Amino acid sequence: MTTKKSFSLRSAIQFAVQSFIPNASTWLILAATWLGIYLLFGFIQAYTYSFWIDPALANSYITNLFFSRQFITVLPQGIPGTLQGFWMFFTIFCLSLLSTYQFIRFAFGVYNNKPLSLRELCSIDRKTFFPYVGALALAFIKISLGCILLLIPGLYYMGRYYFAGFSILDGTTDSIQQDMKRITQLTYQVRIKLICIIFLWVAYFALLQFIGTRAFAMLFLPLFWLINVHIYEQLKTDQAALDQAAPQQPEAS
Repeated sequence: MTTKKSFSLRSAIQFAVQSFIPNASTWLILAATWLGIYLLFGFIQAYTYSFWIDPALANSYITNLFFSRQFITVLPQGIPGTLQGFWMFFTIFCLSLLSTYQFIRFAFGVYNNKPLSLRELCSIDRKTFFPYVGALALAFIKISLGCILLLIPGLYYMGRYYFAGFSILDGTTDSIQQDMKRITQLTYQVRIKLICIIFLWVAYFALLQFIGTRAFAMLFLPLFWLINVHIYEQLKTDQAALDQAAPQQPEAS
């Protein structure tokens, strides 16, 4: 009988690799499409940078943004740099929300042996998309405040809200509040392990950027989301066993 939640990263990686191959064409088309969109907005930013700030720096700007091994793109000081930095952050943040929404939906479909078609992936369900965005935004705010005030609370919230929005996309919940409650329950007992997984992902993508490019690293995102969905489902299974064994179990905090 399950008395404590846990998960196997090895099993999740095996599932991701085995599931990626039969769906490789769709995954690669999806990843390549989003890569093209990121590059398009990068070029737009570069030309904006060139027009308003310094034409001589436009080429280095777009190069650093997508193809450099550097982690920080140097922007000019003062108001122009602040505006450009805000525009870059806002654009990438919005694109990231849309792309992760599609990747996670497709990963859930693969896990349930019902992979979505490209046409289905191009559609956005307002009943799930906006609550999903709200859940991510709320988790991001809490993690940011925790890191600003003190690092430890920020790390705690990273583990607690690791799966923010997942329960909305798999149909378990349909609101931000329910999602926060659900993922808080699922990550209980495994938050330290999830924090270690976060550092592992950071090191992994940093290595990909070091040996290749940021564009190259993006092509590996499908495996990343397949692994996360499998871990999430492992925790769901353990939580269901715990709920069945102890229906009156106090709610995790």
